[in-house]
Amino acid sequence: MTTSSDGSSASTGKRRLPFNFKESLPPNKRLKTANTKESSAGKHISCTHHEDTNRKRVVEQLASIGKTICRAVYFTCNLYDFVDCLIAELGETPVFDIDSDLLEAVKQISTFHPLVRDVIRQGRRECKMSIRNIGDALRKGHESAQSNDIKTIKENLPYIFSGIKFEPPIEPVHSVGKARMGFHHPQCAELLRPLNANWDDPKVRALSLTTVHAPTVQDFPHFIMANARDLNMGPEGQASILDRLFISPYLIRAARVILFGPSAVNETPIPPTSRCNASKNNIRGASPELIAYITIMLRFCLSDEESYSNDCYSYIKLYDVIRKQFQDVNFKTVKKYIIDTWNSELFPRTATTGMGSSKNVISGPETRQGHLGHITAEKSAVLQIAKAQSQLSAQYDTTLTDAERDVATALLIV
Repeated sequence: MTTSSDGSSASTGKRRLPFNFKESLPPNKRLKTANTKESSAGKHISCTHHEDTNRKRVVEQLASIGKTICRAVYFTCNLYDFVDCLIAELGETPVFDIDSDLLEAVKQISTFHPLVRDVIRQGRRECKMSIRNIGDALRKGHESAQSNDIKTIKENLPYIFSGIKFEPPIEPVHSVGKARMGFHHPQCAELLRPLNANWDDPKVRALSLTTVHAPTVQDFPHFIMANARDLNMGPEGQASILDRLFISPYLIRAARVILFGPSAVNETPIPPTSRCNASKNNIRGASPELIAYITIMLRFCLSDEESYSNDCYSYIKLYDVIRKQFQDVNFKTVKKYIIDTWNSELFPRTATTGMGSSKNVISGPETRQGHLGHITAEKSAVLQIAKAQSQLSAQYDTTLTDAERDVATALLIV
């Protein structure tokens, strides 16, 4: 210590600090120069957190895309092949021989999720996700949608089939199981029976309890028909099949329950809530794939199978057969009528705005009168076929014209 001229004491130099002074201060008061390693570690943690956040967001987006694929694009597709096809389309992998249905599905998903390619690209480049990782994320959403939809339909079967008195009652399915449903239950059996089955024959009914086979067009379940109980076996009844196929109120109600929620079973809310599946999955129009999906979900929920599988009944086959039916060129006019009906029932506000989900969806529905004009002309041809079958069976092949045979094929008559 030294003494100044005014008598006060002054330090000969800077005050010496304790060796651990910096460590003794609170973290926010420490000198930055002392935190070189800690700062570097913080940046690493921040970077990792950012990457994790990005990956989580991409996975959530992929799950949403997977739900849309399940419900409205291609329920039975291989999701890993689907990713492979998308990546090939982006030019990141060589293009091999790809199934045409898969290519169509890739095109369709873009109409639901316009940024799907950006999501895939971000997952690949920024999040370093493999095809397996992306496929797993899609599959998670796909399985979640299917599981939730089955649960929702099971819980709302009495409302979907309102007007039918089930004896014994089928509610609540989740608490009593399904052992007494399916063909063991009189009303369920009536709804599930194949379209062309002679249900008055006891042998046919008994066979349905024991026979397992891959379904065909002839095995479409009876509940897909509007006013199914009013159909007759004669020519008049056969002709009426055309304007009733796939527009059953049961299918429409099941679709509402899945897309808009149980409270919308009888009427589509306008506008739909942002939390409903239709809004979250960007489903704004009907498609053959949506109709096929609703059909197999409803068929399973009416059956006596406790868990969904293709062991007892080939739901995959039924789905694909329905899709193929809609792709048949002879079914074109009928398809338009069916899709138009679904759009008017499920999407009354967007049906005329061109907000369909794919090329299979009518962007602006034709007038009902226009459809009925087509229907009337084709029903006339079908009626001629039915009469030819009953009156001139021996000369059946030589009586029909090519045009009549085409119409008959489309209507499942021959």
